[in-house]
Amino acid sequence: MADSGIFGMLIEFPDDAAFKNDDWATVTGEVSTMYYQPFKKTIPVLKVTKVKREQAPKDPYVYRNNQ
Repeated sequence: MADSGIFGMLIEFPDDAAFKNDDWATVTGEVSTMYYQPFKKTIPVLKVTKVKREQAPKDPYVYRNNQ
């Protein structure tokens, strides 16, 4: 995909959450902020309270909706 990009955010999982490469999950939690030393700025962080394992979607991409 020529115009693809990457998006991510810092996520704090419970200690008992473990993932393998290419695992998919739906998470529930609270968005807050924290000072992130490597960037020397405050960034959003998702503090996860619930994890539900999921099957990989047929199409793993997110598309811009131009409506």
